[in-house]
Amino acid sequence: MQSLSISMQNYLEKIFDLSRQAPGSRRDSSSPEKSGVRVSDIASHLNVSKASVNNAMNVLAKLGYVSNEKYQEIFLTDVGRET
Repeated sequence: MQSLSISMQNYLEKIFDLSRQAPGSRRDSSSPEKSGVRVSDIASHLNVSKASVNNAMNVLAKLGYVSNEKYQEIFLTDVGRET
């Protein structure tokens, strides 16, 4: 796997953090990071534009770190969770 830039690592960390805070996530579950995260939430928390988040998510999806479907929530893949 390619090494990620600091900004891409920051996106992954924020997705992980937000997925754990998502409504309905079970903190006692063995995989709470299964909750999806919205682009607007990532943009708000990182103080960047939604377009920047979308561009980053496209890159991370091509590298296999996130599952990113148009107009859907973003999910970390197994590779993304391990990173």
